[in-house]
Amino acid sequence: MVSDDFDTYDLFLSIYLKTKELSSQNLTVKNIRELKLTTTENLPFFQQIKEEKIIEIMTPPKEEIFYTVQKDEFNKFIEKNNINPEDLLEKKSNKVLITYTKTKEFSQKINIAADQTRRTYETYPDFYIDKYKQKAYYKGNPIDTSDIPKDKFAKDIEIFVKYFQGFFEKQPPFQGNVKTNIDKYYATVNYAFCAPFLPLCRHETIGTSTQVFPYPLFLILKGTTNSGKSSLMKFILKLMFNQFHPKIEGEGGLIQKAEDKENAPAALKQKLEFTKGFPIMIDELSPKRWQEYSAKFIKHDSTSQFWSPMIMATNDVKEIDEALSKRTITFEINMFTNRMSNLQRKLFENDLDMLSGCLYKEYLKRMLVLLPGFLKTIHSSDKDAPIPDILLLSSRVLLSILSEHIDIKKYPYIKEYDIQYYLIKANLDQNILDFIDLYSKIGDEWEINKKLDYIKIKFEDQYKARNFQRKYGIEFTTLEGRYIIMPLKKTEKFFHIKIGKKNLLDSLKFWE
Repeated sequence: MVSDDFDTYDLFLSIYLKTKELSSQNLTVKNIRELKLTTTENLPFFQQIKEEKIIEIMTPPKEEIFYTVQKDEFNKFIEKNNINPEDLLEKKSNKVLITYTKTKEFSQKINIAADQTRRTYETYPDFYIDKYKQKAYYKGNPIDTSDIPKDKFAKDIEIFVKYFQGFFEKQPPFQGNVKTNIDKYYATVNYAFCAPFLPLCRHETIGTSTQVFPYPLFLILKGTTNSGKSSLMKFILKLMFNQFHPKIEGEGGLIQKAEDKENAPAALKQKLEFTKGFPIMIDELSPKRWQEYSAKFIKHDSTSQFWSPMIMATNDVKEIDEALSKRTITFEINMFTNRMSNLQRKLFENDLDMLSGCLYKEYLKRMLVLLPGFLKTIHSSDKDAPIPDILLLSSRVLLSILSEHIDIKKYPYIKEYDIQYYLIKANLDQNILDFIDLYSKIGDEWEINKKLDYIKIKFEDQYKARNFQRKYGIEFTTLEGRYIIMPLKKTEKFFHIKIGKKNLLDSLKFWE
């Protein structure tokens, strides 16, 4: 048996210790070496097998060689090669023969298949959090957070701030609501930093009343071209992992286009299982791939503690239905600039190459100290307690680090970001405009009652009503079948409009 959790380890350890207490004679290496197959065959267990004629023990060669293969690799191999394990056995009358030669041959094939898989995905590192040891592991090795060079750490912070300020200062400048979009980009960095903790939190919800929605595994940067989405993903990976010198772009790199064959659902599933908590970056997400991913991954709602979160960038995916939107963070990006000149791009690349990963090490150091206390809140039975928000905790840790070294008042995007921001508030500006547009087309489906202070909107079906509530939150929307009910005065104040049945164009205020 192979286990990866300490509870099972403790169980087997207790069995071992109890057995040891009850044993009357010590086992030594010498004792074991003296055991022969001829003596073990006399054990009652083997006698019963022989009497029932289930299996016959074949004497192996003098020098025994043992082969171990992981169960998942075994299953993948026999499925891929259409092998029935029973075909590996020799049957004579009512006996089943397991021969050493066939076992060796089969094991060698499995090992070859496993080696091929490892070579295929060796460029994709695994990254995970061990909650028991309070350590982070990269490619199976613990990350040393005790020794963080001050000069490299300071350089990381300098480049971090310079990167975000570049959106305001670059020539030509970015156009659109840059401030709002930079908040989303900073929040994306926070999400990526927190990514290895998300599957762990989802796993902790098993058997509790805590839902998984505060720990989404998918974030989409959705919107205009030339808005810096791809460069943001590159920045994130180098900010976190430049210390390990990974290949970020190009063939076999960590950022790949959605249409690349290694991002086909079957190949991506293998990658996700292998990388554990390492954030997967997928660029140029197409509607076709989005539909494939939604069916294979997003609707699956995995609670595995080893399942990589994904950050995807797209210019093409338009509508995201309710079943997917409630499982996904979607950041609408509506700023753009002309393509950077080759000189600007070169300067940008030089900055990124100087990142050392020390800022992320400091982040991990502080998060790992806070992790045990946070996980306890997931198991709390207090129904009135706030939602255990790992993204909020993460943003507070990042805020505390940066505030110790720079004047964060100069950088308004450096602040706290809670799960409500990720799921609702981030796209609020666009949502307000969408509501005003919906109101401009008012008809009989709107019931407005000023005396009782409510608006009642009828939708075509429950799906559209639920999607509306999802978009604007449950703070002031009530769902009743195909209807949404909202307080009139509060809605007018929130959306900066005067709602009435007549003179609609005249009643609209300029949105502030």
